[in-house]
Amino acid sequence: MGISGVPLTTTSSEIKEALKKHNGIVSRAARELHLHISTLYRAFEADSDLKKYRDDIRIDYEESQLDEAEETLIYALSIRSDDLTNAMKASMFTLNTKGAKRGYVPAEVQAAREEAEQAKSLTLSLAQMQEFAEWQADKLRRQNASPACPSLCPEDAHKPLSTDQSLS
Repeated sequence: MGISGVPLTTTSSEIKEALKKHNGIVSRAARELHLHISTLYRAFEADSDLKKYRDDIRIDYEESQLDEAEETLIYALSIRSDDLTNAMKASMFTLNTKGAKRGYVPAEVQAAREEAEQAKSLTLSLAQMQEFAEWQADKLRRQNASPACPSLCPEDAHKPLSTDQSLS
């Protein structure tokens, strides 16, 4: 039973087994199955259940990495051994790079995100103010161009010039 785009000798269960063995890393699973990586990606496009299986394995693997990093960090903090310094650094790196869903974000990154949000709102406000100013200027230009603009022009502004008032 083959999948569209995958050699008939490779079954869906073999692909799932290889994905599970390699924690959802497609290149490693393809290598084990003696398939090109693009062949596996075509199989994922052809079989949505297979794609979901791969995605679920990746999520489970990342969650287990985060769990392990948290446990290592807690253990290292309780012992305070110099031997665990590198393990602590590795755990912090994992938590800072992959643990955002759990709230692990370096203070500098959080501050930068907040600053970007503030800048975005200010930019929006400045853009809105500029748009309003342009609208007002356009409105004034239209009023000045119209023959009847009593609120802005003196009463005799639109009267034709007499011959003695003509430009010299």
